[in-house]
Amino acid sequence: MPCAKDGFYEVKYGLGYSEYVSEIEGINSNLKVFIPVNDNVKVSILKIKNNSEKRRQLNIAYFIDPALSYSANGKEKYIEASYGDNLISFSNKYENTFANKTISMGFNVSPY
Repeated sequence: MPCAKDGFYEVKYGLGYSEYVSEIEGINSNLKVFIPVNDNVKVSILKIKNNSEKRRQLNIAYFIDPALSYSANGKEKYIEASYGDNLISFSNKYENTFANKTISMGFNVSPY
C-alpha cells in the first residue's frame, strides 16, 4: 500500500498472516494477507473506510507476476490470461511441466 503522502502506517506480522494498516487524508485502509492452513490459496482482504467528510473516488489496483515458467526472462510470451465471472486465470500450455497448472484470482467486486 505505497503512498507518498504523510500519514499513519503500521505493519503487523503474526503466525501465518501479515496486516498492513494506514490512514492518509482521512482514508483508512487495512489489508490482511494469509494462506489458510489446509488450502493452496493466498487470501487478501482489503477494507477501506472514508473517515473524512469529503466524498472520495478511489481506484484500486492489484499486481500479480504469475510464475508459470522456469525462465523469468521472456516468460510473458508463454502465459495466457482469461477473464470471466470475477475470475482471472493464467496458464502456460507451452512448457510441459506447467501444461496442467493454472493460477487463478477471484474478486468479490469487478476489477477495474
